[in-house]
Amino acid sequence: MKIVRKIFAVLLAILSLISLFIIICVFRPEFADRAASFLYRNQKEKEEPLPVMSSAGEAAVEDQGQEKAAEGLKGEEISSAEGREGERTETAGLQTSVLQPEKNAYLPPEKEQIAVPQEVAGRGGYLPVEGTVESADPEEAGQTQETPDYGNTGDSLSFDEEYYPYYGMLKESARRLYRQIYDNACALKDRFTPVEAVDAGTLRNVFQAVYNDHPELFFLDTVYRARLNREGLCMEISLTFNRTAKELPSAREAFEAAAEKIVDGAVNMGSDDEKERYVHDALLESIDYSLQAPMNQSAYSALVNGQTVCAGYARAFQYIMNRLSVPCYYCTGFAGQNHAWNIIRLDGEYYNVDLTWDDTDPGTLTYYNRTDGDFAGTHIRQELSVYLPPCNGTKYAGPEAVEEETAPYDAEEYRTQVKDVTEERRRTPEEAGVAKETVFTDLWDYYDYCYGQTVNSEDRTVRFHCVLKDESLWEECYASFQNGDYEKAWVEEALAATGASSLSISLRMEELSDGSCILEHEINLSYPQG
Repeated sequence: MKIVRKIFAVLLAILSLISLFIIICVFRPEFADRAASFLYRNQKEKEEPLPVMSSAGEAAVEDQGQEKAAEGLKGEEISSAEGREGERTETAGLQTSVLQPEKNAYLPPEKEQIAVPQEVAGRGGYLPVEGTVESADPEEAGQTQETPDYGNTGDSLSFDEEYYPYYGMLKESARRLYRQIYDNACALKDRFTPVEAVDAGTLRNVFQAVYNDHPELFFLDTVYRARLNREGLCMEISLTFNRTAKELPSAREAFEAAAEKIVDGAVNMGSDDEKERYVHDALLESIDYSLQAPMNQSAYSALVNGQTVCAGYARAFQYIMNRLSVPCYYCTGFAGQNHAWNIIRLDGEYYNVDLTWDDTDPGTLTYYNRTDGDFAGTHIRQELSVYLPPCNGTKYAGPEAVEEETAPYDAEEYRTQVKDVTEERRRTPEEAGVAKETVFTDLWDYYDYCYGQTVNSEDRTVRFHCVLKDESLWEECYASFQNGDYEKAWVEEALAATGASSLSISLRMEELSDGSCILEHEINLSYPQG
């Protein structure tokens, strides 16, 4: 009974305190406000994210008004990031709220310390994925799709994180979208409704994860489009495919035959490191570096065409090593310019491998099986690649590297070198079928031509080409697409004239032998429903 009385007394005391608190709040409202503010502040402090880290590893404070692209990475926050270095820009990218890297995580060097050896200066060419984001018209954006077209959802698919590390970086909701994008890409379905409600930043990370994990999707382009509703969530995804998609069965046959030839030579080697060395040397023997190579972001350009840039070297090496059951990853970052290389696992240890920089005359092993420390002066990972395992392996390290003269990357010098090397391979204006009336010497004449081609077409998809007289005019044109000047110059008037709610532009540039640039356009018009 004494225990019961004590419990009753405690409860009575608690009730009395609560009653007293309520009475005080009734007669002194400011006391209630202060109490609520104190409780809310404590809760907010618990929920406040840590400062973000850029892909270069430098801490920065996230703007309070910046929206988060949630559900992108497992345990991370996603926000907008830097655009490309000298390439096409992207609307959203990767940063992380992790202030301190986990134990044994990749530690990026300072970007300012990166210097490129003269012998490999300019041997890059990697293009990050690019998303064109457009908002649906107000009426359509506010509607809920009654019969969404998900295409292939990929629900039955599974991916081994040992070979698909970017898949392993994602939360489960983002993995669902990853499987859907992969499945629809395999089926060449170019438009579908996402199975998960995501914003533009998260979509970019998921698309990048799919692209980086799957070199066998050689027909998938690095460019995609997204249409957003009024909440900023994606309501439609559009994929783009390169020319191999038009005859995919025969392209796959050629791709697999080229890969199988190297696999057959490597499969009987005694150990994984011997297989790696065989594949490394075979690819260097069969590939030439060429900035002008078609479809040069794909493994197809390396294996079938035999001409590619760093992205093609890395994706071909990734594909063949994974075929040999040796985990090999596609790694992207900066090495004087945007660059791609590989990370390979041998006996549980990880190494960096850069085939592009090894493919000199004669070929070398200078960038073969190197640690992050070895690469710290020349390479820095960026975007999702910062989450790949650190490379500290020693057992299968390449031979001692020869000290080479290094210097900051000189873009103008490189451009001249590339022009000298590739000019003889460029098409002439006659070969490209250039008509004199489509050669422009003034940017505004080019704008007027784009406007006329768009408004005078009866199709939703408008395709045409024209020529800019020289590279300087192309650079003006490119800058207008970067800063949005082209929209005011002709797009807004074209939308008003056609009644379209929005349009998206895909642009491909080819330099011709006389120094002019031919531009191939594909313009897709979207109209209000009803």
